[in-house]
Amino acid sequence: MSLSATVFSDRKIKLRYWNFDSKVLDRHRMSLEVHLRRLGQLDVAQVPVLEDPGVESSDLLVIGAHLVEEEHFSQWLRSIRKRLLAQGAIWVPVLVLSECSFDSLREMLVESIADNWYFDIIAPRHMASLPIRVANLLRIHDHIRELDRYAKSLEDITNRVQSLEQELKAVTKVKA
Repeated sequence: MSLSATVFSDRKIKLRYWNFDSKVLDRHRMSLEVHLRRLGQLDVAQVPVLEDPGVESSDLLVIGAHLVEEEHFSQWLRSIRKRLLAQGAIWVPVLVLSECSFDSLREMLVESIADNWYFDIIAPRHMASLPIRVANLLRIHDHIRELDRYAKSLEDITNRVQSLEQELKAVTKVKA
């Protein structure tokens, strides 16, 4: 059995795409959309607005933001994070199509480390790396979901232990 057979047979992986400026259709947007369709076994769908209900239930959000000017990019990215946080979709990793310089991204280093949000930025000229970037962000999302399942299981076990301790105290009081 191949790896793709096991990865894609467990569940349908949902990738959602939102274009920041939907009025503009240029070669970078067209290239991104073509490359997304070429990913194959993923359920790729475009969402009309960032607050679309499909975003929260997706495994990865891709945002076309190559038209955001570099001097405004860090503030724009912060606003995207806040919007995702407001709708409870902060655990969905994001891949942003944008042309940013090293210096611009370096300024975001400390803030990005402090944020509990997983995202990556891909330059339009680096579309060849899209499949690996998508794979990495999907694995991060799977790990986050698994940690959430562990946390819920641990909480259930803790509650059960506390309940058993209460029952034991009640039984020992009756015998005493």
